[in-house]
Amino acid sequence: MEKLDQKDKQTSSFTNIEEITTKTTSKITTASNDVCSGNHEQIVFEHWKLTMKHPNAKLDKNRTKLIREALKLGYSIEELCQAISGCAITPHNIGLNDKGQRYDGLHIILRNADQIDRFISNFLHPPRQKTKSDQLVQDNINVAEKWLLATERETSNGQY
Repeated sequence: MEKLDQKDKQTSSFTNIEEITTKTTSKITTASNDVCSGNHEQIVFEHWKLTMKHPNAKLDKNRTKLIREALKLGYSIEELCQAISGCAITPHNIGLNDKGQRYDGLHIILRNADQIDRFISNFLHPPRQKTKSDQLVQDNINVAEKWLLATERETSNGQY
């Protein structure tokens, strides 16, 4: 039953991608319209708090610095919000990983341009959830690669 509940959680998180994307786009547009009247860092931070469900998080100097650095790289507020939303629909980052751990901190999303670009891409082209057959194929590939490496080592050591 517990596995079924986990499967339901995974399925529901991906069936709502269109809904999340629509809501996020609306929030981003609203945030972008507020740029003239507000603090850029605060807008991005509030989007992160809402999207990642961290209502008690505080905008400290480290988070402010991360956002400022990303803005200095040339990313717009809208793009940073897209990156945050992209992280929110990335399976590994929302806890669908071997540790069941969420990796959704601003320090992860805004770490560097590669990370920001990756999450923006995930926002624009949402990743699909791996099926059990996808995982089985990947597991088989991993086993075959290990076997091949072991065989190559044995051959190079003159054992064949």
